Amino acid sequence: SHARALISVSGDKARTMLAKLSSIDLHPEIFPVGTAAATSIDHTSVTLWRGKNRQDGQAVFNLLVFATFAESLWHTMLDSAAEYGVTVAHSEELA
Repeated sequence: SHARALISVSGDKARTMLAKLSSIDLHPEIFPVGTAAATSIDHTSVTLWRGKNRQDGQAVFNLLVFATFAESLWHTMLDSAAEYGVTVAHSEELA
């Protein structure tokens, strides 16, 4: 863990929501499964990588952030996703 928190995002508008927060081109041809990048979102250092797609084909984006900034980043992401509707699930529910 190294004092970091993991946030995974998926769904129809996940890429669009993240594009509002980061300058990284997340198009699947540019940022395919397995690709990783260091970036900044809302003045927070983030390691972003594309995980294996869900069974329904939806892309999965993982964000690794220092734990002390995780709550702030989480709220920024919820604000960014609000216009698309958002559902929050715990990792146990996604297994």
